[in-house]
Amino acid sequence: MDERVSLTVLVMNELGGLNIEQPYYKKHGLIYLAQSLAFELGYRHSWHGFPYSETLEETASEYFSNKEEYDQEIKRMNLKELSKHKLIQVVEFITPPHENISEVKWIDILSSTHYFKNICFNSIRTYEGIPLNMTNTFLNLDENRTKVIKDHGRKFSLEEFKLAWKCLEQYGLLDKKHNRSN
Repeated sequence: MDERVSLTVLVMNELGGLNIEQPYYKKHGLIYLAQSLAFELGYRHSWHGFPYSETLEETASEYFSNKEEYDQEIKRMNLKELSKHKLIQVVEFITPPHENISEVKWIDILSSTHYFKNICFNSIRTYEGIPLNMTNTFLNLDENRTKVIKDHGRKFSLEEFKLAWKCLEQYGLLDKKHNRSN
């Protein structure tokens, strides 16, 4: 059994569970945000309209291929109190600010906004003359991060973008790439 798979599923269980039918961007967004806010799980993300990790997809596939065995192993595992405290903070962080935003959309907004600000464009403040700040709407980029493209079916309103920006700021993530010690 792969320890990374077990740990990932244990963390996902604390954050609402790993479901084979959940949207890709929820699973990837949850792990991305847990890593940014709480602790390092070893996943690296690239931009695919949302923060995406090929390794996380492989982990999920491994888990679902051997679910019964992993579930037995996970039952014997416990998160340390410090990790539980950090996960409680992640749960608070991913809780939508009001009922008009679903949890899935809020996770997508937070993870995409954080990735866009801190990973894609952490050293520049404009893209093709468009300021990268909370006064503009969220932008989607193509896979090569060279062209701004419109709506992937998950466009965020200016108000939602502002809420995400404020939340990232409140939790100290606005200018923080990852939760890694240097």
